[in-house]
Amino acid sequence: MADTEAETERWMKQSIYRVPAAVADLSKKAYMPQVVSFGPYHQGKDHLMPMEDHKKRTLLHFLKRSNKPLEAFVNSLVKDVEKLKECYDLLDPIWGDEGHKFLQMMILDGCFVLEILRYATCTMEDYAQLPCLHSLVAVDSNGTKVPDRSMQDGEFINKLILKFCSPNTPISAMGTLLARLGRAGNEVTSYIFFMDNIIDKGRDVALLHSSGIIQNALGSDKAMANLFNSLLKDITLKPDGSLDEVQTKVNKYCKRAWNEWRANLIHTYFRNPWAILSLIAALLLFALTIAQTVYTIHPDYQESPTPPPLTPAPKHMVPSQSNRTRH
Repeated sequence: MADTEAETERWMKQSIYRVPAAVADLSKKAYMPQVVSFGPYHQGKDHLMPMEDHKKRTLLHFLKRSNKPLEAFVNSLVKDVEKLKECYDLLDPIWGDEGHKFLQMMILDGCFVLEILRYATCTMEDYAQLPCLHSLVAVDSNGTKVPDRSMQDGEFINKLILKFCSPNTPISAMGTLLARLGRAGNEVTSYIFFMDNIIDKGRDVALLHSSGIIQNALGSDKAMANLFNSLLKDITLKPDGSLDEVQTKVNKYCKRAWNEWRANLIHTYFRNPWAILSLIAALLLFALTIAQTVYTIHPDYQESPTPPPLTPAPKHMVPSQSNRTRH
């Protein structure tokens, strides 16, 4: 009998997962880092090795700026190496060497991420993808005046990530964004399923974009449609999602004969001005044809035959004056 408690605990510990091979094979570059690797999944790939020297250089700047020895950061992570490993799904066996190689990679990558974020946001108050960042930040900011320590180690890092990804978002709105994120759960997958159901071709993307529903950062409507249509290969959705009711209403609306006929009419004849003019001309010609047909076959619209001209009666048939008098 399977130990359900142990299985549940194992799943609770994991927070970083490999992309399934069936999905990754759809687009190799989409799921493969092109410049730098973070974490154990892609570390050591040949095309990413040039950035390793930059990571080491960044680590030296990080240590110099923090004015703390490397041992301080190592000690902050060494006791939690196994917990950090458990965060990753399907971790390669090469990282099982008592944690030395894994620990070295986590510190190098973690410090590199923090330096990038700090440099990009130019702030020391807004500080997550690697699970070691909390410990590194705690050591780095030791002795700094912080109102709430737990807030620094958690929200502090997340705010820096959000500010890095969305530099124009005011700090006052960060709390709302954070609250919406951690509650995300299955909502992202549900949203992608919903968009995949209503997007089939590039013109669907164009319609949603023109209505202000989505923003197309890819530039190509066809590319955006292909993206949504390929994201959910071999992925299932939890039933009774928040968008199920919306999807049901959309399907019901689309199945109505009038709505389907109108959509086909718009897509076929109203996509450009020339198509509209052609439709108007066709309707006018059709109306004239009907009028001509009715005019031809309906008796009320036919001309009455012209009566023959009146001619005087022959003289022998006209009674004389005397005969009229006798009578």
